[in-house]
Amino acid sequence: MSPAAVLTVDGHKETLVDYSLVPDLAIVDPSLTASMPPTLTADTGVDALTHALEAVISIFASSYTDALCAQAVRLIFSALPRAYENPHDLAARTDMSNAATLAGLAFSNAFVGTNHALAHAVGAKFGIAHGRANGIFLPHVMRYNASLPSKFMPAPGYSAYIVPEKYAQIGQLVFGGHEPDDSRERLFHAVEQLLDQLDMPRSLQQYGIREDEFLAALPELALTAFEDLSNRTNPRMPLVSEITTLLKLGYYGETTG
Repeated sequence: MSPAAVLTVDGHKETLVDYSLVPDLAIVDPSLTASMPPTLTADTGVDALTHALEAVISIFASSYTDALCAQAVRLIFSALPRAYENPHDLAARTDMSNAATLAGLAFSNAFVGTNHALAHAVGAKFGIAHGRANGIFLPHVMRYNASLPSKFMPAPGYSAYIVPEKYAQIGQLVFGGHEPDDSRERLFHAVEQLLDQLDMPRSLQQYGIREDEFLAALPELALTAFEDLSNRTNPRMPLVSEITTLLKLGYYGETTG
């Protein structure tokens, strides 16, 4: 139900975005997801979470997309662990179907960011499921975007860098906290905790990619991710060197602080 499609062409993922791709009617039936294995439940759920957490800080975000993102995030943190543990929990499946749809509506208008650019590049190169690749990079990219940028994307109505405040708002809404720093850290911690609950690999190394294979591909991966269209709505304008650093963080699983 979004205007986006991604095709793998010659080992690279190509993103297509056009509103002619939006169907006249989308049927979202949670009962159809009950047969999904736990791994697929985790992958699709983390992808939906990434959609919401990227759309909420996009340079095209608005009060309308923010509301969609906030509800999607709230539902996912509550329902995804339940759907993962009990595939036939229809209430959890319903909440996840609604959350994925809300996040889809949000990124259909605000679009995504650098996390998706990294996931596209790495997923195509090493054959990693899209949601799984998103999950590997999500903690690192959130902290990257929450720190002060050397450059940020110009956009109408986006004259100040507000990512830290946006993450703090989501954190406070879903997890509480009295100070912005506290609320933001609660959100970051909750993301990492959720990934662990879902048994998601926390690094490309843990996923099983050999170090020599990764390092040999690193220059091409960095350029591919840098050129990805998803970067255009990321609030922080990534340099190739920063993309390279994020790729290394995703491989070794180190934290950014």
